[in-house]
Amino acid sequence: MPPADGPWPCIRISDFHLISVSGQAINDLKDVDFIGAFDSEGYCMGYAALEGQKGNILLTVYGDDEFTATKDGAGEGDRIFFRSFNTVANTEIELEAEYITKFPNFDGQFAINGLSGISILKESVAGINETVSSASVHIYPNPATDQVTIVYPYVGNLVRLTMISTDGKTMKTLTIGSLLTQLDVGDLHPGIYILKMESAENLVIKRVMIR
Repeated sequence: MPPADGPWPCIRISDFHLISVSGQAINDLKDVDFIGAFDSEGYCMGYAALEGQKGNILLTVYGDDEFTATKDGAGEGDRIFFRSFNTVANTEIELEAEYITKFPNFDGQFAINGLSGISILKESVAGINETVSSASVHIYPNPATDQVTIVYPYVGNLVRLTMISTDGKTMKTLTIGSLLTQLDVGDLHPGIYILKMESAENLVIKRVMIR
């Protein structure tokens, strides 16, 4: 059975790390439809749907494809970050995980053929009211066809947006200084693009799928 469509673009390859998330950790999360795993740059490396799940769930974190020029998954030793997603409110929340030490891998890092267990997932308080986090930036619709709306919590510094193709070419650039920005993407070929948002204090990277 194929995985449920999730809110984040994710490339699945053969190298992976399995994480068993306890039923108690899932029950403690309120109004959550998906849990995602990310690297430090905000790339989604795997996600799991919670709807209809009972007990423990298995979250598969996928590794990087060494045969592509761009990074599209986790590298050995990369730290794994977590977010939750509410499909009704279209909101993401950064999560902190507590690992179960009886599993082979409990240091929070990706390992090929790794196996980890998580006992607790709770909302992260790191960085609140200090910097713009990846979880506070929203892009919709995603996938998109003609236009995307970018919600960036503008905090006073101009933000430079750069849309980059998977082969490293810069497709669009734009400077923003407001909460809402609309970006035309109708002239782009279907595929996955990297949207880099950089200010004097922050760097946020998102993936955008054009269809």
